[in-house]
Amino acid sequence: MFDALEGGEVLGVSAGMFHACAWGLWDDVLSGALVPGASCWGSDFSGALGRNFDATRCEGTICTPALVPDLPVIEAAAGREFSCFRTATGTYCAGTGASGVLGVGSPAPANTGVPLEVVNGAGLLELAAGDYHLCARRSTGVVCWGSGQARQNGDAGALDRMLPAAVAGTDGSEVALCSAIVHSCALRSDGTVRCWGDGTRGQLGRGTVETPRANALEVTGLSDVVDISCGAGSPARSRNRPRCFAGATTRHGSSVRWSQSRPCPSPPPHASRSCDAAQTRGCQSSWSRSSPSSSPGNTSPRMMLSRPSTSRRTSTSGPVARKRCKKP
Repeated sequence: MFDALEGGEVLGVSAGMFHACAWGLWDDVLSGALVPGASCWGSDFSGALGRNFDATRCEGTICTPALVPDLPVIEAAAGREFSCFRTATGTYCAGTGASGVLGVGSPAPANTGVPLEVVNGAGLLELAAGDYHLCARRSTGVVCWGSGQARQNGDAGALDRMLPAAVAGTDGSEVALCSAIVHSCALRSDGTVRCWGDGTRGQLGRGTVETPRANALEVTGLSDVVDISCGAGSPARSRNRPRCFAGATTRHGSSVRWSQSRPCPSPPPHASRSCDAAQTRGCQSSWSRSSPSSSPGNTSPRMMLSRPSTSRRTSTSGPVARKRCKKP
């Protein structure tokens, strides 16, 4: 039945390292009804597309969306070399079995092109795929499985998890999830954000670089958040203005990524930088940039960026960005 679908409505998409999947409601040409399902495309060398290595097109890849057969998928999450599919009755994963990311227990298969059912994968509300780990939201909190090298799966011993297990510091108040290469974050119903996993580049958003954390810790200085996304810039969107829990963003939406420079933020466009690469590790930074004039007719954007743990400082001397650094 689920091989005879066409058309329909896409409800969401998830992009992995070498492939992507979309899910939605598709037209069943046999019954004429709309049914849930997912289509994936891209590299299928590990079986991540869930089509039993049906990579006869494009020399080992599937270059156009191809339906995941026989699964009424209502959400998909694509990682580096795997995909997981949530249905109304359970969760299934396909692709590499590295680090236990398929969630089927031990021993995990090396690769599978046929989606396997995740143990205790029923009742999940949302999926978020990282590099080789996956986190899911359920009514009692967040569970993760797969790679734990940076405790991104919630394991305090930095061990891989073969099965879903709870992340400490989550309690069921979570309303959204995101996962990146080696960290994950959850948005809570009170508008705050908690993150766990690797913090060595500041991606936990606590104002400093730190060792990996297995428990979910609150991001400093964020409130009224309505959406989150993990990745290089790790932005979170506030009701009043955009903010970035891996650094900061302007009220107009451009971001400063200090998780990438340990921990000095990359400067805004056209701003000068007074710290050289050798000083980066010891930087404590406060960026500010304002419009040349505060006259009513001036519409130049005003930006003010600072570390969450310090008070904001504005510049009144024109579009200049200053950084205060101390050598390590």
